Amino acid sequence: MGWRNVALTLSIVIIVGCSLDRGERMHRQFQHIADEFIRAWLQVHPSSASWLGFHELDGWVEDYRAEAVEAEVHRLKETLKRLDELDPLRLSQADYSDYQVLRNQILSELLEYEEIQSWRKNPMHYAVRFDVSGYVKRNYAPLEDRLRAVIAKEKKFGQIVEVAKQNLVKQTARTFVSTAIDMAQGQVVFLKSSLPELIRSVGDDTLKEEFESSNDRAIGFVEEFVRYLKQELLPAANNDFAIGTEPFRKMLLYGEMVDQPLDDLLQRGLDDLQRTQEAYRAVAAQVDPSKTPAQVLRKIADDHPTAEGLIPDGAKTLQELRKFLIDHAIVTVPDTANLQVRESLPFERWAFASLDPPGLFETKSTEAFYYITPVESTWSAKQKEEWLRAFNYPVLKIISIHEAYPGHYLHFLRYRTVPSKVARVFGSYSAIEGWAHYTEQMMIDEGYGDGDPVIRLAQLHEALIRLCRYVVAIRMHALGMSVDEATRFFKENAFMEEHPARKEAERGTFDPGYLNYTLGKRQLLELRQELSSREGGHFSLRKFHDEILLHGALPVPLLREMLLD
Repeated sequence: MGWRNVALTLSIVIIVGCSLDRGERMHRQFQHIADEFIRAWLQVHPSSASWLGFHELDGWVEDYRAEAVEAEVHRLKETLKRLDELDPLRLSQADYSDYQVLRNQILSELLEYEEIQSWRKNPMHYAVRFDVSGYVKRNYAPLEDRLRAVIAKEKKFGQIVEVAKQNLVKQTARTFVSTAIDMAQGQVVFLKSSLPELIRSVGDDTLKEEFESSNDRAIGFVEEFVRYLKQELLPAANNDFAIGTEPFRKMLLYGEMVDQPLDDLLQRGLDDLQRTQEAYRAVAAQVDPSKTPAQVLRKIADDHPTAEGLIPDGAKTLQELRKFLIDHAIVTVPDTANLQVRESLPFERWAFASLDPPGLFETKSTEAFYYITPVESTWSAKQKEEWLRAFNYPVLKIISIHEAYPGHYLHFLRYRTVPSKVARVFGSYSAIEGWAHYTEQMMIDEGYGDGDPVIRLAQLHEALIRLCRYVVAIRMHALGMSVDEATRFFKENAFMEEHPARKEAERGTFDPGYLNYTLGKRQLLELRQELSSREGGHFSLRKFHDEILLHGALPVPLLREMLLD
């Protein structure tokens, strides 16, 4: 080798070595920022920390005093400044993904603190802080230790009420106030009835006496909060719930990496709604051509569980669904499972059904709860019947797909194995709910239900509800749609009865992101089609699903970059 070649080789080695050193420095610099941010974030959000499995923060509560909010906004902006000094294109693929997730999380939180301001406008923001159920419903530590965490948090209930009164504006949305009242009253029921029963086996009499004292005071503070809501906020409540056009656009940009004009997104939703309604009418005609689609739905809804049978009937479908996934090689199903079907807790009954898994960092507790909201004893006979009809047997199967297999529960089982701490702490709404909603259609497409048009009709009905959420969310928060108008929209376009339709409309006032069910599903279907076209006969549905779940809950546009590039 000549001296010129030797020099050239040495130059290449030096350049590559410097590049590697620079890449390693960039990696360490980013990881330091991310680790530091997460440590501080967990302390600011101790309820989330406890749920995730970081139990050293058990018993803490969030601090929303004005000075604490100001300090957190400053910290977020300083971290954002440090991130913006990095060049993300010089990061590895894994770090690049984490960078995007972390940066968008910070922007989302600044949007919430500075523009949406739930901590000033929505009393639900404080009603949820009274929840101590996470300390007692899972056996992640000795019951005595968990009871001490309950006591520590209950002792801070007075602080929660005081800060709420200081922060909340006197005129806020009526649905916020009424839902917060329901939540807080549900907390009172839990504290008075369920909680003492759950800790009955504690043998330390001194600890039990301390709990009884703290629990009595805690109940008093929650009841004081309810009186405040009823006497101070409810009389002055209004219909001003909308977050506004620009905050709504930013919510989608930061949270879901979607940057499209709202007019275009709305028209896409209306087009999808029309196509789904046409498919619904066609399937309804297969079920009974002599009836209108609404009449067919009412006929199907006649076959529903009893009030006593709702929870047992929901549990029956889980093994059937799991077996179908394995037999048809649709997705890899982990061997470990610990899923229990229960009634929704009293303070969480604003939703039809939900999954409550253990934290993604939880090492000892493995129980997951599939909650189904039962009829309430205070409802009228008509309301009870409407609620049970909404849980008719075909719909109950689709809901179980969504909440359990292969929806949220399977997603959770895979999510907890994701190596990135950033990805496990911060997930995308559209990725989580989009996956669960996507699986409803996918399962029927793959043969679940053996072609029964009634099951397909149930799936299409759930799709119509989610499409109505999509349209209603945009119209309510950017175009001035009222709760009454939204209720009519659900009734007319998703063929819903009055009580469930109004529940859906009211949820839209405080959950503007509930369009993400449809948004995420659509993105996954488009990504699957793109990969299928690229790979042709080599495309594997199981491989596609496994790859999606491998990355946890990344926004689908970011996931698309990773899979297609």
